[in-house]
Amino acid sequence: MKKILLIAGLCMLVACDGIGGDDGGDDNRTRVPTDLEELSVWNAVYDSDYRYPEGFYTEPQAAGTSILYLGDNVTQNGKFIYKQRSTDSREQAREWWYSMMEINPDQPRITEENETDRYFEFVAVTSRGHTTRWRFHKSGYYTPLDGMFNTFYYIVLYPELYEPYTIGIYGGELSSAATREFIESMWYFENLNSGGKVLSTDLTETPDSFVYTIVSTGLTIGDWGLHDKIRVFESTLAVDKTTREFRSTGCALLQTIQGKFHPNAFE
Repeated sequence: MKKILLIAGLCMLVACDGIGGDDGGDDNRTRVPTDLEELSVWNAVYDSDYRYPEGFYTEPQAAGTSILYLGDNVTQNGKFIYKQRSTDSREQAREWWYSMMEINPDQPRITEENETDRYFEFVAVTSRGHTTRWRFHKSGYYTPLDGMFNTFYYIVLYPELYEPYTIGIYGGELSSAATREFIESMWYFENLNSGGKVLSTDLTETPDSFVYTIVSTGLTIGDWGLHDKIRVFESTLAVDKTTREFRSTGCALLQTIQGKFHPNAFE
């Protein structure tokens, strides 16, 4: 039940939601917020050294290396999502990997195979020398259902279209610490390459479930005489102790803040 206050360093969620900021180009200058709460968000968004609150799940990555959970691009209920795969068979995971890499123009070559209680991993190097740690979830730990792309990205760009739904089935330990780590790892890997930042988190345990709230921001970059637009969101996720369902239960736009002014496309 950790709550992290927003101080200089917090920020942007799940995805920089596009290019072309708001229409605020009125005075052709940047106005730094005077409100302390807005200022703390502003500082967080523009702090290049900050991304997550202290203690948030992260995984060290060496330079020139990336981590990707494999799945398929699908359209579900009229929405585009990336649906990840899961299996409890190493042989199935390896077969999937080779099949999915047949059309990869970089011709990755497996140099190492790893396994934990959460995933199967295939470390591969491309013809250009880039290393990727390709992973499949273990079904016993987590079985994806509707896909995370729609949960941790789509709803933040278009919260007015949001509807609660089940993301997957969590099979891990039912404790506050383990559940927090699971949800944060899901968020971390979904937003690994988005540039997103997290402002604060809170986990509450009830007799029936674990409820996790995460506050983050989206940054729309303004060019050609526009200001950036900073939006602060609150997303709520829950794990049911009985059914093990991992659900997205809420997404709300908390505030919008005018960001930096950009006189042209090159600043």
